[in-house]
Amino acid sequence: MILHRIYDFYIPLRLNSNIYLQFLFERIVNSFCVLDIHYFVFQHKNFCKYEKAEIDGETTLAGVEGRTIDLTVTLENGDFTTFSMKLAANDEYETNFTYHKECGMLEIDRTYCGVTKDIVCVRKIKISDPDGLKTMRFILDRQSIELFINDGQQVATTAICTPQEAKGISFFSDRKMWINVEKYDIVKPA
Repeated sequence: MILHRIYDFYIPLRLNSNIYLQFLFERIVNSFCVLDIHYFVFQHKNFCKYEKAEIDGETTLAGVEGRTIDLTVTLENGDFTTFSMKLAANDEYETNFTYHKECGMLEIDRTYCGVTKDIVCVRKIKISDPDGLKTMRFILDRQSIELFINDGQQVATTAICTPQEAKGISFFSDRKMWINVEKYDIVKPA
């Protein structure tokens, strides 16, 4: 995967099955594109996959956790009205991503991520696809979460101040539904 970073936005492009390059575009000056490019090689490890995992109420899936991960969640059709995920979570901290199906709105809430300043903690994104939210791909690193909605149609970034020990991930649905999950740990090769 190549991660192109322009300010706080990453665009992933697959390079091969387990090695990734990250291009960080550090500055853009006036009308000229001046790039400082740094290359970092990463590998995917500890693959975990669930097909048609049933979600009804709050649910955790064994092996789906971590703070430096690549996580893809695909929502199957269901009668749910609300689907939510907690990332970088433990008993004290969490960042929530909640999809309200009826109004087509995704809410990102980092109120309990550990922020100590008076900043905006809740953002809402209207899903542009008329079919609604189908796929969410999360790239978590130690202090941020990148979200690619419906294969990159929309992108969101949030910084988090959560301690590294908060690695939990849980799912919630107000009615029975099914999801597909693919999760990899992102590690630097030895």
